[in-house]
Amino acid sequence: MILPNALTQHATLSLQARGLAAYLLSLPDGTDISIRALAARLPAGEIAISRALRELENAGYLTRQRVRGPHNRISTVTTMRDVPAADLRVSPEAPAAAPEASPAPAESTPEPAHPSEPEDEPAAPCAPKPTRPAAAPSLDAVTAGTRVLLDVAATEPRLTVGATALPALAALVDQALAVVEPAEICRALTANLPGEIRSAAALIRHRLAEHLPVWTAAATVRALHASTSAAPRPRIEIATSPAAARWTECSDCARPLRTSTPDGLCGDCRAVCAA
Repeated sequence: MILPNALTQHATLSLQARGLAAYLLSLPDGTDISIRALAARLPAGEIAISRALRELENAGYLTRQRVRGPHNRISTVTTMRDVPAADLRVSPEAPAAAPEASPAPAESTPEPAHPSEPEDEPAAPCAPKPTRPAAAPSLDAVTAGTRVLLDVAATEPRLTVGATALPALAALVDQALAVVEPAEICRALTANLPGEIRSAAALIRHRLAEHLPVWTAAATVRALHASTSAAPRPRIEIATSPAAARWTECSDCARPLRTSTPDGLCGDCRAVCAA
């Protein structure tokens, strides 16, 4: 294929439009040249390709025609040529037999009398595929730590964390739940908040890291105290010495006596009573 100098050296066409024209003329008939298809094959975005197609259309090298196909489906037929359409219709410098237009990659249809208005929509019909909705999170994936964080966000909306930081924070809350009640965690996270919270995730992470060692130590002390209280205490019994059981006192003067006496008196008290 030989490209005419008028196209490759066109004064008003950008280099991208000239390169796209050369690429389109090299494709076989019937090739999909919609903006989306071209963007998938070329190292250019849809916006740049759409702008280059409009330049070629304004210069007369490209025409688009809306046609109604089977089942009343409307499609766009694109024709690309190496000579502008205006030069094909009337050109004072052209020879008597105008050169036959070389069809571009498009359906074989009669050339329209006038180029259609530029369109920003893709040239070939391409029904968009329905986007599959994102799957809802499974209830089994919501841990107890996640529920606590959701309760905290409901109590204080400024402590709402994003989905990216939620799993890591929920894991920390799960560790805290092993040693403390959920209400205690909520109080620790929502008490004495600053006036401005720049990052809810950072604040929650800091408070959990600060309180978790304290909660763990307190739980260890409580468990140790509970195990000590539950263990049976040894019973201590003091046996009475046989020697101590033989000692007695005088019932009158309370003098200690080695052995008990029939009247319970010591010798002095008995003598006094006898006198």
